[in-house]
Amino acid sequence: MDSIDVVVDLLKNNPEIAALGFNTYKPRPARQTCGQLEELRETIFHHVPNDQLLIPRSSLDREGILRLCAELSPGSRLALRSEIQVSGAPKFIPMIDFICEKSEANLRLLSSQLGHLHRIDGFNTGGGVLLETDNSYHYQARRLLPLDKWTSFIGHVLLLHPPAEHRELAHRTGALSVIDVRWAGHVLIGGGGALRISQNFDGKFPRVVKQVAA
Repeated sequence: MDSIDVVVDLLKNNPEIAALGFNTYKPRPARQTCGQLEELRETIFHHVPNDQLLIPRSSLDREGILRLCAELSPGSRLALRSEIQVSGAPKFIPMIDFICEKSEANLRLLSSQLGHLHRIDGFNTGGGVLLETDNSYHYQARRLLPLDKWTSFIGHVLLLHPPAEHRELAHRTGALSVIDVRWAGHVLIGGGGALRISQNFDGKFPRVVKQVAA
């Protein structure tokens, strides 16, 4: 099961969705280590909105999504946006971008943390999936959340970052930096997140490596 199957499954589980939003973007080249304070400031506060597409549900079967990926300009990527308009009100796909290394131990850790997250504050996400990407993992839930629940969800996602007093333990157990906190910052600035669903430079799509129960 890959990222395209996950989008198709999302539509199946949420018949109220009339259209999905997507970002198109080109990955930023890796930066060298900052040598000056101004370079650091530029990197820290960098936030550029991506080009957006709104695609109707009728065009979003597996073949239609693969066609969108195939029509991207060279070097571009396609990401699914979390914000969806449902009956005039925004709802959101719960998403998380992780930054930990890929390993069986970290898969177990993330699965455990997501299990706890599902039980907090009455999030009715219907469970979800962990997908493996080039360097780490990302998570997508099966059901949508209204704005207030989604905002609380992102707040709890930020709490997955270990507190300072437990940094030594987190370092020893490989959980020093589990989530991409900068991704969460971009999510809050942009009023919604996005995760890549198209193939990488090797032609590989993000693939499901773990089903996460509600």
